[in-house]
Amino acid sequence: MGFSYHHPNTEVRGSAKAGRGLFATGAIRKGEVVIATGGRILPFECLKSHELPGHPIQVETHLVMSPYDCKELDGIFVVNHSCAPNLGVSSQVTLVALRDIAPGEELCYDYAMTDSDPEGIETFAMDCLCNSPGCRKRISDLDWRDPELQRRYDGHFASYLQARIDSLS
Repeated sequence: MGFSYHHPNTEVRGSAKAGRGLFATGAIRKGEVVIATGGRILPFECLKSHELPGHPIQVETHLVMSPYDCKELDGIFVVNHSCAPNLGVSSQVTLVALRDIAPGEELCYDYAMTDSDPEGIETFAMDCLCNSPGCRKRISDLDWRDPELQRRYDGHFASYLQARIDSLS
């Protein structure tokens, strides 16, 4: 985990959701920083040809952050999606615990907290594998526009996206 901070009570291991994921190895308290991610900043257009198309995260409307090393992922790049997340975004690249987290839980955030549609058209979508109650079944970079998600995650969107939401009201 060379380029990102990981809470000491976490580890990357196999996940039933999607290959690998981040798990709590000890208790994590609500509000604690769990991940602070390092990476390369690239223009949004690079997503079309990126070697790991689904991994870069948006940090501004027209910028994404890519892993430094696409073979040894760390930070937010090892955190899977859930429609019932236990992590939320703080600033652009930091994830914090939304509630107390018990050892053994997989650590997940809702991709709606970081991903948006730069030009008002969908550029990313995938079937959801979280199987949580209230699962949306399909997630996309248009999900942040849902007023219910805006209320639920208020203050836990990437700061560029929170500003975009705030400008709509």
